Amino acid sequence: MNHQRRLMLAGAGSALIGLSGCVTKRLYDMRSDYREHIHGFFMTSDGASLVILGQRYHYVFAAPPALVAALKPALHSAAKAADFSTFTVDRNNVVSGYVTLGLKNSLSQEEQALAKEAGFEQGVRGWTHRVDLRGTRYSADRFAGLASQKFSQDYSVYVEEEFAPGLLALKVAATPITVLADGVIALGALPLIPVFWLVLSN
Repeated sequence: MNHQRRLMLAGAGSALIGLSGCVTKRLYDMRSDYREHIHGFFMTSDGASLVILGQRYHYVFAAPPALVAALKPALHSAAKAADFSTFTVDRNNVVSGYVTLGLKNSLSQEEQALAKEAGFEQGVRGWTHRVDLRGTRYSADRFAGLASQKFSQDYSVYVEEEFAPGLLALKVAATPITVLADGVIALGALPLIPVFWLVLSN
């Protein structure tokens, strides 16, 4: 191979590497990470699923036993905060993240026993418990049947998409959340119950 041909091939290789880098950067720049404004938090009547209704998407999570325990009515008056992590979504619309639940510092003996049973630990900032969530994201475009819940504060969650949005836009399934004849919203045949502990804390 003569010297000139080697230089041409080397130049072509460098160009391809440069092009690959440009394409990768372009795909990264196309990411449509977003902040989801929350309209409602619900649990299915059987306690199996946590449903978060957002402005753009609906999110259905398998409810961890620890979360179900933390939502017991006996702990409602002790609720203080619910802080959400950044959530991530993959190309299959699997969404994951976590929520840190907080209780007031001073709890009765009964409340302390329930808090410990639910997985809370006492620290400098009171009683806290991190709950990992994993579920599925659905499009809310065709859903019209719910006014926003009245929250003690505005809730929003930052969502990072682990893909270029153009590759997945057509694959987001429509929400399985429906409005029954009596106005109750449901997941399939299961009515949704507002999670007041989470969103109406004092």
